[in-house]
Parts: sequence; structure tokens; C-alpha cells
Amino acid sequence: MADEIPREIELKLAFRPRDRRRLEQELSGSVSPPQRLVSTYFDTSDRRLAEHGLSLRVRRNGVGRIQTLKALDRGPAAAAERNEWEWRIAGDRPEPALLAETPFAGLLDDSSLLVPRFRTEVDRSVHLLKPAKRIRIEAALDDGLIIAGERQEALHELELELKRGRRDALYDFALRLNEIVPLTFATESKFDRGEALKTGQAAGAAKTATPELGREMPVDRAVKIVLVTALGGLLANLAPTLQGGVEGLHQLRVSLRRLRADLVLFKPLLDTDQARRANDALRRMGRILGDARDWDVFALETLPTIAAKGRTWPHLLLQPAEIKRKAVRATVEDILLGPELTALVLSLAAWIERGLSADDGPVRRVAAGLLDRVARKARKRGKHLRRLDGPELHAVRKSMKKLRYAVAALAPLFDKRDVARYLDDCKSLQKLLGRINDAAAAERLAAETVSPQRKDLQGPKLSLEKWVRGRQRRAQGKLGDAWSDFRAARPFWR
Repeated sequence: MADEIPREIELKLAFRPRDRRRLEQELSGSVSPPQRLVSTYFDTSDRRLAEHGLSLRVRRNGVGRIQTLKALDRGPAAAAERNEWEWRIAGDRPEPALLAETPFAGLLDDSSLLVPRFRTEVDRSVHLLKPAKRIRIEAALDDGLIIAGERQEALHELELELKRGRRDALYDFALRLNEIVPLTFATESKFDRGEALKTGQAAGAAKTATPELGREMPVDRAVKIVLVTALGGLLANLAPTLQGGVEGLHQLRVSLRRLRADLVLFKPLLDTDQARRANDALRRMGRILGDARDWDVFALETLPTIAAKGRTWPHLLLQPAEIKRKAVRATVEDILLGPELTALVLSLAAWIERGLSADDGPVRRVAAGLLDRVARKARKRGKHLRRLDGPELHAVRKSMKKLRYAVAALAPLFDKRDVARYLDDCKSLQKLLGRINDAAAAERLAAETVSPQRKDLQGPKLSLEKWVRGRQRRAQGKLGDAWSDFRAARPFWR
């Protein structure tokens, strides 16, 4: 095994084909001659390498062959950080014996086991940049195709690889570039895109990972890990959302809400102005995603659920609701592909990388106080719960969600059983508040679905309103007991 594992830190962004020339003009610095790169990706028939989180390719660059083994990035950061090994070889097929120089020696012992999966054909220009003192970035502009059998897909990517300096400098450079040429995150690697093209299976939605924290970890390090993990969940669900996935949008929205909740949790430790600006930007994006999620629930869950119980009137609302849902979805896709989201994520990533807290003590010392603060707010909001109206109940629900996400963020610092018991005691209240919120959203969306001119739909609309109000009354009748269970829950962090 090699004494030192080589790593690359790379930010991948997509651009519109018409913007290539302008992008090249903005990438000042020395430029290497353009290259035609043909890369073939290999694996065994049972996808042994992919199962171990690896990709293996042979690249032909006109003058030779390079075999590359990469440990696929599955981390949460905006810029991928991957282990990578390269060798010059003579032929077009991989040489498995070279893997003996890596931690994966013995994984392959026979080149005949390897079969080509797909290939990329790319025209690449490489720019070596010096955007600031002690900062070196390699910018590679790729135009080409991903080809898997009879299927092919266009590829237009800018890869920014940090050669020297801090990661936040990479984000800052990309931010400046995004102000001039609109860019979007290319969250799927060429390998992932090629596999999706080969199998016909798009990337699935991903739940935000649990932050990897230790009780003795410094506060600033813990805050960074929690926020980067939530940001990673957001990025992981961009592609599934853009491919039309309902669960992708749901998890994207959850990740965004977790980010906001984490900013609330760590507020006493953060720069107030920076945190407020970040929260405001996330709130604006959250409203758009929230509206789209409401339409998904209404058209794909609420109406079909009622129809499955034998009622006929929901079928009359399904078509106009689906038209509205698709229109909102189109707006979401435009925003996710626009420069605003790119700027938001890059700004957050740069801020997080620069360090968020001056507190260098162990995180266990401040964890209890942080959770107490969020829990107190939820209890205060829910005081006199039985007398609260719709908007007030919605505010309680948001506070309960922030508490739940705060607990999830710091859960690794505590006993799993204590955390599970506490969340279980909160579950009934959260479920009832969610049911009331979904019912209110259904009533609002029904009003948007059925215009006054549609006389034929007024009856179904009234039937839906009746169903919604009955559901709300039943849920509200159970709130008292659920609130008592929550009040009785023992804060495990004390």
C-alpha cells in the first residue's frame, strides 16, 4: 500500500453550451492545448468495484493511456474530496495488478473479469489559475457525451480542482464566476451519470446523514460538521428532484429545513449578521420548495387516499390539481437550475469553511444549553395549546420540528436509547400537528384548484372542505394528551 493516499478536492459545475466562450474568457491564466479525452469505465459483471465505492477507468488522451482508480465521493461537502490513484499503461484494458499499490489489493486478480460499462468522449481545455496569493486552481472545461450502448447524454461541465490553498477560496472563486456566467451544481459524477444511463435507473432520494460527532470534539469543528452534513443532504437531492422525484423534493426540503434549524440551534455561537443572512436566503428558497411539496401531497397523496375509501368526488379534482402541481414543479426546476441556488450553496459552504465559532472547548460542554434553549421555545409556543388557532398551531409545529432536528444534530453525543425515548414521546404531538397542517394546506390548495367559474367542481370542493375540517377536529381533539406526553418527556441531555 502507498505510504500516502493521494486526494483531490474538486468542485463540479454545469454550464449552458452557449456560455462556453464567455466562460473561457473569464478563466484567465495559462491554458494547455485542447485535448480529446475518451474514457472507458470498467467493472465486473456483478459490479464489485461499485459495491466497494470505487470507479475504474482507462483514459485515452491522444498520446497514451492512463488507468485511474477513484474512491467515489459520498461525503457531504459541496466540493468532492476523493482518494485517487493513477498509472500510465500500455493498452486499452485495465491492469488489475496495479491495485496492489492501493488499499484495495486483492479485490481484482484477473483482468478478464472486467467489462466496459460506458464511456465518455470529451473535448477538454485546462486553465491553470492563480486567483489570489497562495491559491492555485485548475479549471477544466468539458464538452462532450456520455455513451452507454445506444443511449447517450450531453455533458457540459466545469471542474474546479483545488491544487493549493484553502477550500473556501475554491468556493469564493466559483461564486465570482457564477455572478458572470450562470452555473449549476453538477452533483452527479460522470461515473454516476454513466451508470444511470447504462441501467436506466436514476439516482434515488437520500436522507440527510447523521453527523459524525464526538463528545470531546471542539465546538467549532462540531458546528461545521453538522452544517456541512445538512448542506450535503441538500446537494444529494438536487438531481433526484430535477428528475421529477417526489421523494427527492421532500428530502431536499427536509435538508433545507435542517440547515435552518441548525442555524437556530447554534445561534449563540455564530456571527449574528452572517447567520441572519443565511437564514433569510434559506427561508426564501424554503417557501418555494414548501409550496411544491404541498402540491405533491395534495395531488399524489391526499386526493388518492380519499378516493381509495370509495368516494367518487376526489377524482374530479385530480386532473386540475395535477396541472397546478406540474406548473409549480416547473418553477422549482427553473430555480434549482438557476444561479441563485448556486450562489446560496457556495456562500454557505465558504462561510462554513472559514470557521463559525470562536469556542474551542469540547462540544459536550455546550450541547445541553443549546438543546435547552430550543426545547424552551417549543414549550413556550405550545402553552395553552387547546386554545390556539391555525397559524398559532403552525408556529408550534415549526418549533417542534426545529427541536426534532436539533436533537438529531446532537444525538451522537448522547445515549441512543435516551434519544429514541425522547423522540418517541414527541412523535404523537408532531404527527397530529402535521395532520392539521396538511388538512389546512389541502383546503387552501382546493381553493386554488377550483376557480369560481368551474361550477361543476364546486360540489367536490365543498366535499373536500368538509372532509378536511373533520380531520382537523379529530386531530385537535387528541392534542391535549399528546401535549401532556411531550411535557412529561425527560430531557435526556440534562
